[in-house]
Amino acid sequence: MSPPLILLVAAARAITWPSESTWEPIASEGADVTDVCGDVSGSDWWDIVGDASDPSAYTAFDGTHLWFRLRVADEPFRSSHGEATGWRSFGWGVMIESDWDATDVKYDLLLFVDGNSDEVSLSENTTGEAVFYDDAPETVLATWPGPVAEVGSGAEEYAAFRSADSDLCGDGSDAVDWFLDWAVPWEDLAAWSGTADPSDMAFVLGTSASTRTFGKDVTGCDASTSTCGDWSTAVGDPDGDGVTWDDEVDAGTDPLDPDTDDDGLEDGDEIDRGTDPLDPDTDDDDLSDGDEVDAGTDPLDPDTDDDGLSDGDEILVHGTDPLDPDTDDGGVDDGTEVLVHGTDPLDGSDDLPSTDDRDGDGLDDTSETEVYGTDPDDPDTDDDGLSDGDEVLVRGTDPLDPDTDDDGLSDGDEVRTYSTDPLDPDTDDGGVPDGEEILDDHTDPLNPTDDRVGGDTGDTGGPDDTGPDDTGGPDDTGQPVDSGLEEDSGLRGSGRYLGGACHCATGGSGSRQAWILALLLATTILRRRS
Repeated sequence: MSPPLILLVAAARAITWPSESTWEPIASEGADVTDVCGDVSGSDWWDIVGDASDPSAYTAFDGTHLWFRLRVADEPFRSSHGEATGWRSFGWGVMIESDWDATDVKYDLLLFVDGNSDEVSLSENTTGEAVFYDDAPETVLATWPGPVAEVGSGAEEYAAFRSADSDLCGDGSDAVDWFLDWAVPWEDLAAWSGTADPSDMAFVLGTSASTRTFGKDVTGCDASTSTCGDWSTAVGDPDGDGVTWDDEVDAGTDPLDPDTDDDGLEDGDEIDRGTDPLDPDTDDDDLSDGDEVDAGTDPLDPDTDDDGLSDGDEILVHGTDPLDPDTDDGGVDDGTEVLVHGTDPLDGSDDLPSTDDRDGDGLDDTSETEVYGTDPDDPDTDDDGLSDGDEVLVRGTDPLDPDTDDDGLSDGDEVRTYSTDPLDPDTDDGGVPDGEEILDDHTDPLNPTDDRVGGDTGDTGGPDDTGPDDTGGPDDTGQPVDSGLEEDSGLRGSGRYLGGACHCATGGSGSRQAWILALLLATTILRRRS
């Protein structure tokens, strides 16, 4: 996170303090930070105070410096004869979260006003402790002069005070609360934090008896500091979307952006509704989740009124009501008018009169006879195990063809038995059609690695198939092949073709007679030629 360590010590110089109108309250959990009076033992200048009307902590930023302001219950400075003579020998500061690392939950930097040295220091916390308010940073990165001065005096350097014009712990008769302000050059803070904008940080302010820790009081922690919890609890929900920063980091949302996906719903609202805070259109109907909530449609249902048209198409394309399945009250739902009949869903006079569905297949009788050519009295016209309505409206298969993809399996078997795609003849793209895999090869139509491409794997399972002798030739059927010698020819040779090489054997007197007849025939032929 940090550049090479070079301790910076700034020369003393007055800087222009921000005007009162530029100070912005620091918020957490969606509200300005407050702190009750009297939740710290000891002196009031340790006690951070604030309520909804007078918040405890503020920031101001002009691109050159980043300022912090803390409201405390008594003067943070020593005085003599009504003049401030120095800071009290204690400390006030801000712990900064900048890297948002949920695997290493700790504050990253501390900007601290040290009343003992009259300095403002920036330190890095490299090793986190479970008790964050007692976790002192390890390395001082830079210091700036911060002698006591009143805001508007012209003597302000990097720390100053002014009356807060409030009395949150008193009876209202005296303005006894005080602001302590301090600044850091933004160029230096940005370099050490690796952050481009103050809005990418979270701040927790506190007070200390002496060391660079918050052992006395912490903003937002009422009662003792022991009630503050861990660092993630102290940071809380800086963007006020109802999700703590560590939960946002775990979810992948932006802990400093209440609406990470910019869909009009805050991250916490999305989590409560079940929508995706990282997807502006959870149900993919072309309407953002926020627009759906505003319109009254369901951001988890792409077709809220179940009329066959998506909510987005109804609003953006057709101008129909996504909450009314029959916008024109003509008797036919919007989806049927647009997708089936081609009529105007905004004109009730052109609705086709018949919406009866005698066979209960989900298609009205008029559509069956005039559009699809299916039988209005038969819910499954092609007898493939899927209703006509399921084929037309859901599957996209042909209600007149029991095997839409011609793979040898009916559409119904593909959907209900084998989980194959009735629109793809080779669901697993293995090279063998689904029907052949199931009915012939007995392989898995959803697993491409077992497809028997080419129709042969060497072993057909036939009784005479010897396996290693299988040549894969055209006569390889695993059955005896006709040798061309008729049984009644008197040539009863025992030669048989057994699916591979010819296994020939002599077989008794029949075989000897065959050889004798062959020799006599050969002799006769030779004599005739001579």
